Amino acid sequence: MLSEGEKKAIDCLKIVVDDINECGAEYYIDKDMLNDIQTLLNLIEKLKKENEDLNNRDTSRLSEIGELRTKNNYLENEIKYYYIPKDKIRELLKRHNIEFAEDTIAMSEQGAFGFMLSIKELLEEG
Repeated sequence: MLSEGEKKAIDCLKIVVDDINECGAEYYIDKDMLNDIQTLLNLIEKLKKENEDLNNRDTSRLSEIGELRTKNNYLENEIKYYYIPKDKIRELLKRHNIEFAEDTIAMSEQGAFGFMLSIKELLEEG
């Protein structure tokens, strides 16, 4: 961002260039110096536009980062809410005397009741 003094200096340069173009011979500035002043004014305008573009891109990027953080927080909360660690499930099943063999799915009536109690406990904790 330009300071007030810098803005005033630029405005004065613009006025000098306009006056020289209008009055010509009344000023003792040669054409090369006038071209240099105009080149500087053009450069300042170009740099101002580039700076605005960069600021707009930065603002856009910050907005994208904010959206990603919001999504990330949402996903973390969902995982915390829905995720049940395997060890916790094993511990609950053992507490109710339920053990699964790798090659069988069959469960006694007492085992099924214990399984349901385990599920109930998990749901109540959430």
